[in-house]
Amino acid sequence: MAYIDDQPLPVEIDGENCHEVEFNFTLLDYHDVETVGYTKEHKIKCRTLKTEWSVWLIFQKQDPDISCIINICRTDVKETTVTASFGLTIHNPVNLEFKEIATFPETEVERNWNFKQTVRPVVPAGNAVLLDGGNLSVKFCLKVAGCH
Repeated sequence: MAYIDDQPLPVEIDGENCHEVEFNFTLLDYHDVETVGYTKEHKIKCRTLKTEWSVWLIFQKQDPDISCIINICRTDVKETTVTASFGLTIHNPVNLEFKEIATFPETEVERNWNFKQTVRPVVPAGNAVLLDGGNLSVKFCLKVAGCH
């Protein structure tokens, strides 16, 4: 049965004009996925506008592939609009690089904004090298700008 490893806390990098948050985890026993979820709540540590976000990544078997349903929601009640972009990458254990699976361009985001999209397949055909002994190292990056 597939499962997510112990989930470390997200890492937030405070940039000059933005905040970048990395959510890192490993999906163990990737080939055994039926439905496995990763969920995190995160408050951006901005000195000017503290926005709040929910991130849900649901991995599901959809024969013959495994898909990832990405669901992001801005959950704070502040009126101010910010911009957000995000991407899903997989760590390649052979060359120690990351392979982009999906990227989503910068978009304006208001309170209660919700985004949902399915990425299929997570590991494209011919890319089995992305699996480290059947495990998949995942990095989801959220970039929030326009808050300070």
